[in-house]
Amino acid sequence: MEEHKLDIAGLAGLDRIEIRAGMLVEGFLAGIHRSPRKGNCPEFREFRDYRAGDSIRDIDWRASGRSDRLQLRIRDDETDLKCRIVLDVSRSLDYKGKKAAMSKWEYARTLAAALILLLQHQGDAAGLTLLGRRAEQEFPPSPRESHRLRMFRALDRTPVADAFHLAACLTRLAGEFGKGTLTVVISDFYMAPESLRDALDAVAAARSKALLFQVLDDSELELEWDGPVLLTDPEGEARLIVHPDERRKGFRQAVERHLARLKAVALETGNEYALFRTSELPVEALQRVMIRRKELMR
Repeated sequence: MEEHKLDIAGLAGLDRIEIRAGMLVEGFLAGIHRSPRKGNCPEFREFRDYRAGDSIRDIDWRASGRSDRLQLRIRDDETDLKCRIVLDVSRSLDYKGKKAAMSKWEYARTLAAALILLLQHQGDAAGLTLLGRRAEQEFPPSPRESHRLRMFRALDRTPVADAFHLAACLTRLAGEFGKGTLTVVISDFYMAPESLRDALDAVAAARSKALLFQVLDDSELELEWDGPVLLTDPEGEARLIVHPDERRKGFRQAVERHLARLKAVALETGNEYALFRTSELPVEALQRVMIRRKELMR
C-alpha cells in the first residue's frame, strides 16, 4: 500500500491547529528517522529520571508509578534551550490568493504551532509573542504541556489586527532575551528592510539568534492575475487599479530587490532569513530551527 503523504491542501483541510501542528511535526520527525512514528503526536519529555543527589521531595510519584523508574518533573530552568516565537498578527497576513489552499495567517499560525510542538518535543522551553497594534499577548518560554495548550488556544482565537511597528516591538523584546535564546519571527515583512537593522543588532547584542521567516502567497511573488485588478491596502484605505501584463516585469524586479535586501539585513546582523510560500509545506522551517538549536547548545 502506498504511504499517504501530507501536502498543503491536506494540511489546510484539518480544522484544529494542534492537529495541523502534530501532522507537520510527525512528518518531519518521520523523515529524520526514516521510519513512521505511531500516533498523531510525538511524545513529550516533561519528566526525567531520578539522579543521585536529587531531593526525594521532587519525585513525581504519579509519573513514577507509570514507569519502572523514579521520575522528576523537568523544571523550566532545566530545559535545554529557550525559544521565543514572535508572530505578526497584522491585517496584511489575512490574504489568500485564488489558487491558495490557505491564507498567510493560517499558514503563519500553523507554522508557529508546529515550532512550539517540535521544540517541546526536544525538551526545550517554547514561548509565544503575538504582536499587534491593539494588544500584545506574551507567553514566556516553558516546556510544559499546559503552557503549550494555552499558546495553541491563543493562536486559535487571535484575529488579525491593524498594522504596527514590528521593528520597534522587536527592539524592546530583545532586551528580554537571555544569552543563547533563539527567536523566530514570522511575518510577511511588509516594511522597509533597513527598519529592522537596529532591532536585529539588539538581538545580536543580547547574544541571541533571530530567524526571520517570511510568509508570502504565490500571487504576491509572481503577480499571477489577468486583466485589470483593483489592489487595496489591507492595513489602510489606499486603492489602485493596475494592469498586470504591463506591470509584471517591474513588479517581479521590485519584489526580488525587497527579498534580497531583507535577507542581506538579516545576514549582516548575524541572523538568518528564509522565505516560505503558502503553497508549500513549511518543513524547511522546522529543519532550520533544529540546526540553529544544535549550534546554540554547543
